[in-house]
Amino acid sequence: MSYTYELGGMKAQCMLDKKYGNCSGNCNRCERYGRLQRCYSALNDFEKMAVDDAAKFRFKDMDKMYKIDRSNKRWETFGRTILIGLILWMLFGIAKCSVKKWLPDITSSDKIMIMEEYDKIWATITETHANLRDMNGDDKINCTDYAILFKVEWDKKYEPSDCEIVRNKNDAADWHHLFVRCKKDGEWLCIEPQSKTRQYAMDIHWNNDSYKKDLNIYGETDYWLAKCHT
Repeated sequence: MSYTYELGGMKAQCMLDKKYGNCSGNCNRCERYGRLQRCYSALNDFEKMAVDDAAKFRFKDMDKMYKIDRSNKRWETFGRTILIGLILWMLFGIAKCSVKKWLPDITSSDKIMIMEEYDKIWATITETHANLRDMNGDDKINCTDYAILFKVEWDKKYEPSDCEIVRNKNDAADWHHLFVRCKKDGEWLCIEPQSKTRQYAMDIHWNNDSYKKDLNIYGETDYWLAKCHT
C-alpha cells in the first residue's frame, strides 16, 4: 500500500470528522493532523496531488460507510428500546398477577385488595353480606343471622378461637342485640357484622345509650351455632 493512499486515508478521516462534528476543530492540537502535515509538507507537488486525489476517493467510501453504520446504530438503539419496554411490560404483568394471586378473593363482585394490610374482619363482613340468609330458621333476617353467619364464614378461613358471638342485653333501653368480637392486632374488638363500612366497631356503630360494653354476655357461641339450620 503506497504512502499516498495512507496519507489520503488520514486526510479523508479528518474531512469526515469535521463534516459530522467528531473533532474539536482545533487542528493545531490534533496529533493525527500533525503527523499528516509533517508528511504532507515533505512531498513534492505531484505527490501532494496524488494524496489529495486519494483523500477525495477514500472520503466518498468512508462517508457512505459512516452513514450506513449510523443508520444501523439507530435501528439497534430502537430495537433495544423496544425490547427493554417489552421486558418491563412482561415483568409488570407477572408481578401484577402474583399480587392478585397472593391476595385472597372476598366476593366475585367486590374484591378487596389491600396492599398495606389485609383486613380479615372487613373481608368476613363482606362475605357475610354476600351470603346472608336465614341462619336459625325463624323466617327473619336480623342481628342473629348476621352474627351466626359471620362466625361461620370466619371459621372457614381464620383461627376460630379468634372470633366469638356476643350478646348484649340492656333492659333499661329495651335493647337485645347479637354481634361478634374478633382479635385484631392481638386485642379483642367488638364489631357489628351489619356494618356497611369499615367503621364496624360496636362503640362507633352504635353511638347511643343502648349499647353498654359492661352488659356484654360471652360464652354463648356454641349455643347460637347450634341454632344454625343452613
